[in-house]
Amino acid sequence: MTSLMEKEALQSPLIIEEQLQTNKKLLLQIAKSLQKKEIDFVQTIARGSSNNAAHFAKYLFENNLNIITCPAELCMRTVYKAKLNLKNSLVLAISQSGESPDLIEYLSYAKERSATTIAIVNSPNSPLAKIAEIVIPIHAGKEKAVAATKSFLATLSALIQLIGHIKNDKQLLALINKLPERLYECLDPLSEPFIKTFAKTKNLFVIARGYLLPIAKEIALKFKETCAIHAEAYSSAEILHGPMAMVDENFHGLFLFQKDESRKFTLDVFQKFAKLKARTFSFLPADLLMQTNTDKFFITPRSLHPVCDPLIQIQTFYPLCAKLSLIKNKNPDKPQNISKVTKTT
Repeated sequence: MTSLMEKEALQSPLIIEEQLQTNKKLLLQIAKSLQKKEIDFVQTIARGSSNNAAHFAKYLFENNLNIITCPAELCMRTVYKAKLNLKNSLVLAISQSGESPDLIEYLSYAKERSATTIAIVNSPNSPLAKIAEIVIPIHAGKEKAVAATKSFLATLSALIQLIGHIKNDKQLLALINKLPERLYECLDPLSEPFIKTFAKTKNLFVIARGYLLPIAKEIALKFKETCAIHAEAYSSAEILHGPMAMVDENFHGLFLFQKDESRKFTLDVFQKFAKLKARTFSFLPADLLMQTNTDKFFITPRSLHPVCDPLIQIQTFYPLCAKLSLIKNKNPDKPQNISKVTKTT
């Protein structure tokens, strides 16, 4: 049996390939418009997997545009009715459905307060999109499985393209056009080592740093959502401040490595896990394999660019996770207690 989750995840390379062509003119126009605006800071609003995408946006905006970017606490408006000063801000809403009342309320307030408002959505006719000054459709198509996959990848791709155009980064824009080719290489992962490692796991940490930390959060969410495995994502710096006390020979750690400055910090923590004889598994780009000493690993396609490589790792993970869910007698398409559209207030 192949789950809807796996089928939809496997659609991502084609979706992004088409998105690159469909959104090119739109994103160039949006970038030119944003370049003319005085934006001092960015706020992101999102929930679930979209919130992990928003965390990725933080790294993109801060590291490429030097603009402070932080997640908004939605309850400041929906519960406490705080009168926030959003002058010279950009409020970036990310949502697959565009129907969450709290996102709609916050974005509406931001627009009233003269913030520049952007909605990155899979449903361009949704209530959230209708409020936003700028709408970026991700063109992921209808996503039937409760667990988001292709919409998450398409959102990250749209964010990278937006940043590339704002920054006028010709190298990045050229390389992201090669991303679908790399993603196609991820479509038939050998699942046995992964499933054997995590089939009986009940608790684990997912550890990464930099651009891969939002991916670690997405992986942890999917472990919980589809496999009923308690997983928590940590920065390879933050984990040393308390959580390491839980690590022993029975504890699992999933490590994400990429070919940039973050590798050293994650490798240091990996080696601490090894000294404690903890059970480890790593995702490694093919061109980083000989530089990292780990006996249980999954080789992902070679590095393309530090901001593109996280998409390669999550593309590899999604089908593995869907298969693991079925092995554990779970339904990745309809996890218990969860609906596709969650309307929080």
